[in-house]
Amino acid sequence: MLRDKFDWNIYSIRNIKAPTIDRYIDDTVKAIFIDESQRIRTDQLEMIIGKSKELKIPIVFSYDTKQYLSEGESKNIYEYIKTNYPEINIYKKSLTNKIRTNKNISSFITNLIQIGKSNSYLDYSDITIEYFENINDIKRYIHYLEKRDDWKCITYTSSQYSRESIDTLASLSDFKAHDVIGQEFKKVVFVMDDNFRYDDSGKLQYRKCYYSLPGMFYQIITRVINEMKIIVFNNKSLYYKLLQIKSLDKNNE
Repeated sequence: MLRDKFDWNIYSIRNIKAPTIDRYIDDTVKAIFIDESQRIRTDQLEMIIGKSKELKIPIVFSYDTKQYLSEGESKNIYEYIKTNYPEINIYKKSLTNKIRTNKNISSFITNLIQIGKSNSYLDYSDITIEYFENINDIKRYIHYLEKRDDWKCITYTSSQYSRESIDTLASLSDFKAHDVIGQEFKKVVFVMDDNFRYDDSGKLQYRKCYYSLPGMFYQIITRVINEMKIIVFNNKSLYYKLLQIKSLDKNNE
């Protein structure tokens, strides 16, 4: 719609290269908007800032430093520009999780990362937690949910180069965390196993993987609009902790 009705020029960041940047950013451009900019490469960021200074074009960066898929990938644009370009006037506006469509889902996500951190919007009736000990049963159940009840199963991306502990969960769906950047779904189901645990302070801990497991997990859980289903595979202590979070639901009192 932005392209067809309003003549916006919208490009993938992969198009921004030294030989071609003048094709995309010239003196006809009024403003530059960069979405998911926490994942931009430093050389691309430098080129865009250079063109902005040269042509006096303002830039709006939107980003979430928690949205990343590889260690070291996330970039704080505000701090980067403040440190490297002190001569540039830069302003920061922060959005809270209250902009989410479903504040109750947002509250649950907060408690999922750190048990007890959120004490508002404690209505968790749209979150279900289930336990399985057989991976084939999980596969059949997910197939049923996707075909009969419009759930979207999102799983983790495993390494192409070596076997790792996340491989079993990665095999549950072809739809990976890398595939859902910028998308949202009404009903999301995902699986947790012994790659996850809670420490004594109630903070969620993750095993080391080729791609960042905290980054992939955050990517998955923040795709949910209306309903979330967590399937726990063969990890009873994790299941009990998730039930503890579910029990914070004020409607269950």
